[in-house]
Amino acid sequence: MQQKMKVSSNNFGGIGWYYIILTAVLFMLSAGLTTDTLNVTIDGFSALHGWANTTLLHYSTLAGYVSIAAAVLIGWLVSKKGTRAIMTATLIVSGVATIWWGYVQSPFQYLIACAIVVSCNNGYAHLCSSNLAAIWFPVRKGLFLGWSTMGIQISAVILVPIMNALLTSFGISYAYLFFGILQLVLAVVVWLTVRNTPEELGKHPDNTPMTEQEAAEYRKANEQMRSNLTIGTILKTKQTWLIAIPFGILYMTAVGVMSQLIPRLTEQGFEMSEAMFVMSVASLIGVAGSYLYGWIDVKFGVKKSSVIIMLDFIIAMLLMILPFNMVTLWISMVLVGAGLGGVANLSASFAASVFGPTGFAMAFSVINPLMGIIRVTAMSVLAFGLEYFGGYSGAYAIFFGLCIVAFFLTLLASD
Repeated sequence: MQQKMKVSSNNFGGIGWYYIILTAVLFMLSAGLTTDTLNVTIDGFSALHGWANTTLLHYSTLAGYVSIAAAVLIGWLVSKKGTRAIMTATLIVSGVATIWWGYVQSPFQYLIACAIVVSCNNGYAHLCSSNLAAIWFPVRKGLFLGWSTMGIQISAVILVPIMNALLTSFGISYAYLFFGILQLVLAVVVWLTVRNTPEELGKHPDNTPMTEQEAAEYRKANEQMRSNLTIGTILKTKQTWLIAIPFGILYMTAVGVMSQLIPRLTEQGFEMSEAMFVMSVASLIGVAGSYLYGWIDVKFGVKKSSVIIMLDFIIAMLLMILPFNMVTLWISMVLVGAGLGGVANLSASFAASVFGPTGFAMAFSVINPLMGIIRVTAMSVLAFGLEYFGGYSGAYAIFFGLCIVAFFLTLLASD
């Protein structure tokens, strides 16, 4: 099959491009609700209820830990029930919880609502969408995800202004009501249009013509790999840890930077509109980086791509530690913006390369939570740096050191 197809080809077919757009929207919502819109909503909740900003940042970390346990369950359900059913279910639960989130009256209710939304967002975006890519386009999964993870970058451009406008005009309850209803509508769309495998629509993996014999051999090989895969086997595999730890560090770094970028800029004297403009432009430039990492993946391999993205984050964090100026700001924003989409892309692609398309769901149900254990500490690391290390530069110095660790671990990995 691979000999008949140029691996860097964008010939995904009509259904393939539809799935790219759909998953891009899901990635956008996930990044927006759990990271980007916190730039404005945390202050909104604090102003409305008198809750401390640092307390809500720590709650985001706690919610992330809850999502880790949920990811194991969701990933297992995806491997048993298929992408369509679980993507639909997580969108429904997240939609209802998002609506409730806007009406919470106590910090405990805030924590529970946030935990449910973060868990389900991770489910329908990172677990379900990545599984869809691995099954439908096993050879070109990196390129598929290179396109779809652009939604992560677009989130800052589209969702933060929308959330801020809704928050300013109608209040936080109606702002979250809007995003909750949007997820419920998407649940209906997913149920009507998504299929678990290309064979269900009479198509073949990677939109590639195959004889019946080739298709049967392909299915047999993948089923054999899935039957031999257990959680114990995954945990004993060295590559599991060499994917989870480095990419978990990068996720933590990206979330730590992007979730509080606007407060950092306003601290430096930017007006709110100016800070949002910087975030939006940097994210738009970073969209190209999301595709670039997908292209590098299929062209040169996921290992080389992963080493490059580690260097990307090291340079970005070094620039953010330096005394604040517009040149280092813009360069670091482009690097982080491009890298954020690349992390979602390459972590899933690496797992699929090691465990195969049908083994991906089970493997990623372990790898994703392991990354999550590291990722969700972002808010606490940020809060710790702000309080004890002299502000944002101190927090970025911690991220810088951890990114160096991630780089050396990636050098030990193999795809």
